[in-house]
Amino acid sequence: MISPQRITDLFNQTAELNRYFIVEATVSENNEIFVSVDTKEGITIDECGEVSHILEEKLDREKEDFSLEVSSPGLDCPFKVLQQYQKNIGKQIDITPKEGKKISGKLVAVNDNSIEVEIVRIEKQNKKSVKISEKKSLEFDKIKIAKLKITFK
Repeated sequence: MISPQRITDLFNQTAELNRYFIVEATVSENNEIFVSVDTKEGITIDECGEVSHILEEKLDREKEDFSLEVSSPGLDCPFKVLQQYQKNIGKQIDITPKEGKKISGKLVAVNDNSIEVEIVRIEKQNKKSVKISEKKSLEFDKIKIAKLKITFK
């Protein structure tokens, strides 16, 4: 059986795929391979097809039968890898910490261990509404779910 780690290793060792990053690779008991990929700029259907073709060439159908599906992570999918956080710097995100209340704010910084979010709230001061901005740092191991906040204007 093909393993998710084998798919990830093939992906990372293939020079033609270096402009993409792998978000997730899963393999069912029936060798149904699902790979979620992206780029810093976003990924097109044609690019998903290109990744699929390249990966398929690296796998041997004579040795093992498989099906392969390559797609982008959906807009509403939680972040799973560091590159997704980096890609979304400057955008509004929703964070569900492992402990505490849900946080919404603008992702302003990312490093190897944590993120920084700018949270803006409105407070009444002397009968006027005032915007209060604070920055909050969260370590990755304290985050249960983080994803892009989808808004319609």
